[in-house]
Amino acid sequence: MTPEEHEKALKEIMDHLDREETIWKLCAEAEAFEAEHYPIELPSVAGAIKFRLDQSRFREGDMFGIFGKERTREMQFEGVELTDIEIKLLHEVIGIPLKVLRQKK
Repeated sequence: MTPEEHEKALKEIMDHLDREETIWKLCAEAEAFEAEHYPIELPSVAGAIKFRLDQSRFREGDMFGIFGKERTREMQFEGVELTDIEIKLLHEVIGIPLKVLRQKK
């Protein structure tokens, strides 16, 4: 590689980095616009449990061993209050995000 080729290569690298920075800025602006104009509400706790059970290998019967049959069924109704331990287990075992489990009703 000649010194001229080296300079040309460095310039191309810088051009690519500048474009990447511009793309990241545009993505951030688009994301902020969408969050403001098209907010996505969090699912309910019961909805999140049902969704995770539908989408994973984890089944309602598997939850019986952790929470008991009656409590597992109660959790699938809207408005049921969860204990801190239940929140922790639903997050760690089933993978439901904490922000969904801890949302205010």
